[in-house]
Amino acid sequence: MSVIEKKQSANTAPKHKVKKEEEVKLNGTLVSVMLLGLFIVLSWGGIYLWYLSRF
Repeated sequence: MSVIEKKQSANTAPKHKVKKEEEVKLNGTLVSVMLLGLFIVLSWGGIYLWYLSRF
């Protein structure tokens, strides 16, 4: 084998096996983020209304 043939045969070998990954269910994450966002919005709204009520 020549040097070129060796390089070509080395390039055709699979580098790694690709595993089919399972889908990750993120429903709990979505609910957690939505609840946290709701808490932040309600907190800001409550503080803003409290600020306005002082005048």
